[in-house]
Amino acid sequence: MKLLKDRVHIRETGFVPGAVEAIGLESTWSFSEKLREHQDKRIGVVTHIGMMCNEVEVGMTVVYNAKHTVPIEIDGEKLLRIREDEIYGILEQTKN
Repeated sequence: MKLLKDRVHIRETGFVPGAVEAIGLESTWSFSEKLREHQDKRIGVVTHIGMMCNEVEVGMTVVYNAKHTVPIEIDGEKLLRIREDEIYGILEQTKN
């Protein structure tokens, strides 16, 4: 499967309960309140990356802009294709 140079495939996971922080491409911010304020933001796991993607790796959980996704299906799995610059941040679980 060939991806365009700056594209990422994501499996949407929805909203993650608990305390989570987004670290990364724009800023660090609290997950709970701010993510729910913006309905266009979703959480997903990166399944494939194209060449020239520098900020994310396969397996990372990220916050991305759901308005600019293209639905695709690969081997029966429903995924979303986005540009890497549509990713707002990388999620990291905080320890309690």
